[in-house]
Amino acid sequence: MNQIDVANTTRQPHSTIKIEENSTRTVVTLVPAQKEPQRVGPILTGLVFGGIGGFIGLAFTSATHNPIYLLGGLGFGVGMGMLSNKQLNTDPRGRVFATRIEATQDRIEAQDENGAAHIYNAKDIARLLCRQTYNVVVGRTQMFGRPTVATIMGNAIENAGANSRQKRADWYAERSFVVELEAKGKRVVLANGLDEPTAFAAYQAISRQVAIPK
Repeated sequence: MNQIDVANTTRQPHSTIKIEENSTRTVVTLVPAQKEPQRVGPILTGLVFGGIGGFIGLAFTSATHNPIYLLGGLGFGVGMGMLSNKQLNTDPRGRVFATRIEATQDRIEAQDENGAAHIYNAKDIARLLCRQTYNVVVGRTQMFGRPTVATIMGNAIENAGANSRQKRADWYAERSFVVELEAKGKRVVLANGLDEPTAFAAYQAISRQVAIPK
């Protein structure tokens, strides 16, 4: 089977599928949906917290003549920027990968996340699966008691953040469908990072070709 270059696949916001099918062989090529890395958010976070930390650190440094406070304040900003980068650029679906799957009547050959090919004999496959693997509902802050200007503003800011996190979670959830097989008591991911139509199309194409024992 001609393998797809997993490492050099271009990032794209929607998953894609290509199906080559005849009476004896089906080849399914899949490229997952991936977000582009976010750079501006972590940088702005680092600058904002670095400015706040630097201002406070400078005040303490001026009072004590000890530069460690200023360095600590600036370091706080760097740390917050790194934390923001980790949160914004970590894929909650895990590692997604492009793959090429070849199915015949008696076997399935597929690539793993490192591009290595594996063969699964039809007689060993219990079933094929197409399912969603990620779905999150972000909680919202509710106000209790008499509202004040401060609590209203704080609640609005918190809910704006919750809306942003929910939008990000929804993006990943809609593209978290996988195609899997179960063989010899183990579940194997054949393809992931897909939207539902792409995943189901791959699942149907493979199912039509391979003869899984009933």
